Amino acid sequence: MIIFRDVISGDEMFSDAFDFDPTYKDGAFYKVKVKKVMKGGTQLDGAAFGFNASEEAPDDEAVDDSGVEQVWDVADSHQLQDTLPYDKKGFTGYSKTYAKAVLAALEEKGLTDQANEFKAKAGPAVKWLKTCIGDFDLFTGESQNFEGSLGYLNFEENGVDAYMLFFKQALFEEKV
Repeated sequence: MIIFRDVISGDEMFSDAFDFDPTYKDGAFYKVKVKKVMKGGTQLDGAAFGFNASEEAPDDEAVDDSGVEQVWDVADSHQLQDTLPYDKKGFTGYSKTYAKAVLAALEEKGLTDQANEFKAKAGPAVKWLKTCIGDFDLFTGESQNFEGSLGYLNFEENGVDAYMLFFKQALFEEKV
């Protein structure tokens, strides 16, 4: 398995366990398919009441849905934290600071080729993202380091299928 980590914070952002496109917007972003999943709840199979669960049909099984919530699979699997959205002005300030931090972190790690690719692709990607930043839900890594990478969640044009974007060159791969 490959974990994609933020070059600044080291937080897990996503893994190759999820379907993703590494070429979105001319290779500036990873576009990861996400979906809502149920988290929590308890299967009630009758065993606690002296019934033999193997004799019961699956349709007879019940679920205690107290404490059940819907979560985004990628966010939940990698402990991404929902955060407040940016407007265009706020995103402009964040993106300038973020770009400098990414370049410094890449240079520090000796990832010069990745830094050069980030320089080439980040400008147009940020410009595009500014035009639609209000449409995205934002997620930080587990450490909630607001200087690090964000996950940008939005929906496809069909309004049903969701995806998250991550700046590709701001992540590094860790094989586990």
